[in-house]
Amino acid sequence: MTGANQLGYNFTLDAPAAAAGYRIEFFASSAADPSGHGEGERFLGAVDISHAGGVQSYTGTLTTLEPISIGTIISATTTRRTAGGSWDITSEFSAVATADGVAALTVAMASEVFDPSADNPFATPGNDILLTTTVSNGGTGSTDADTIFVAIALDPNNSFFNDITPALGGIVGFTTAASALTFTPGTDLRFSNSAAAPASLAECTYTPAPGYDPQVRHVCLNPKGTLPSGGPDGQFAVQIRVRIN
Repeated sequence: MTGANQLGYNFTLDAPAAAAGYRIEFFASSAADPSGHGEGERFLGAVDISHAGGVQSYTGTLTTLEPISIGTIISATTTRRTAGGSWDITSEFSAVATADGVAALTVAMASEVFDPSADNPFATPGNDILLTTTVSNGGTGSTDADTIFVAIALDPNNSFFNDITPALGGIVGFTTAASALTFTPGTDLRFSNSAAAPASLAECTYTPAPGYDPQVRHVCLNPKGTLPSGGPDGQFAVQIRVRIN
């Protein structure tokens, strides 16, 4: 579910071709039938689909007739439409599914002068700064396992520091209270020298030079596990060190 009256669906239909299509009706129940199919206590709404025959998958969002809560049992039926616009045969209830929440990630960024000696330097050329990226899940459910990908863009006037910074605990700092989310730099951290934002960790193939490297354009992370929604457990922070050129 993506909202109180929003049901996201992802189903597969294996049926003969129907020139006028099919109608998929969704139902809610407080508990699943012992058979694992149905029941249909409350009608939630329907979507009409075209179907060329065989096995096809469909995804979308249905605005339901009543609010849905996480844990609601969902089932569906399929009804064929005739060429004349009427409806003839209807399937049995589908296997049930349980309504779950959807993750909604937001990103906040901040910077501060890197000042381990407490000299109170300014953010001027030649000095280092720490860039902090905080990712929060403000949705209604956890993220899917291993699907989080973050590409932190660096200003062309900054040089990434490719060495251990004790204050960060490594080349980059990663902190989270989410017990189901982990970060291993050897497998979950990569870099890109492309100005275009990478879409996945596999697109981050650049190997930075030791020390300050002005060629790094994106710092890429793919932490493993899931990020729950809400509260301090529903966020993680990444810190990187750069020098202002």
